[in-house]
Amino acid sequence: MTQFDDSNKQFNYLQGLSQQLKADMMTKLKEHRDEYINIFSQSEDERARAEKIKLEKVDTDNANMNRLLQGIEKKCDHETEQRSRNEDDLRRYLETKFVHLSDQHKTDEKLSLEREKRMMTQVQEGLVTMNDIIKGTKEQNLISLSHQQTLLSEQNKKLKEMVDNI
Repeated sequence: MTQFDDSNKQFNYLQGLSQQLKADMMTKLKEHRDEYINIFSQSEDERARAEKIKLEKVDTDNANMNRLLQGIEKKCDHETEQRSRNEDDLRRYLETKFVHLSDQHKTDEKLSLEREKRMMTQVQEGLVTMNDIIKGTKEQNLISLSHQQTLLSEQNKKLKEMVDNI
């Protein structure tokens, strides 16, 4: 029997709980019904005033949203202008840098050509000087050779005379 008693107690408890939930729900439904009846039974002036308040709130919200959008647009315009200025400054800087590099390159080429011309001139002058030295050395060697030949000839003559005398 205890099992039957336990089941009966549970059934009674659940039945009471369901009755209590049903009563709570009915109370809440009555409250909602009363609220709706009050809303619908409000006078035309009160509904118009409530509608006006709602419209004013919507207008205020719209005005706030418009101000926010204008603020964002101003920030976007400012950022766009700033980036545009930065791009212009960067472009001018790069153009100036390029012109300076181009001028430096041209100057380096001119200096390089001048150095090459000077080197070529020095090499040519060195070759001319070497040619003169070689000619002078050749002439001196010829003169020295002639002189030695003359001395040898004289010595040969003297030797011949000596041999003839002996």
